[in-house]
Amino acid sequence: MESRERVDPRELPPVITPEDLSRVTGQHPTSIRKQCRDGTIPARRIGKLWYMNRDAVLGNLVPQPLVVDERAMRMVLDAARKAVEAGKAVTIRLEGSNAT
Repeated sequence: MESRERVDPRELPPVITPEDLSRVTGQHPTSIRKQCRDGTIPARRIGKLWYMNRDAVLGNLVPQPLVVDERAMRMVLDAARKAVEAGKAVTIRLEGSNAT
């Protein structure tokens, strides 16, 4: 079996092929084409070739810049500092959307 080198999704062009997607996910291109045919993967067929929008297919794999509300972050850090000064253990876990 042939070994495929994986690529960073950010290196792909905006419009990708099953072969491009295969290099990111490790799936075989034939499996990807089947998923395009049954609508599991949003794609367009032009002639015999399938094309996909990279961001639509890999949106959550392509890292987006983190947007931080500075005022909220200051409040969290102040509360954490006070807890540490009081001798308490502190864990800060950042979650949420990166929407701007």
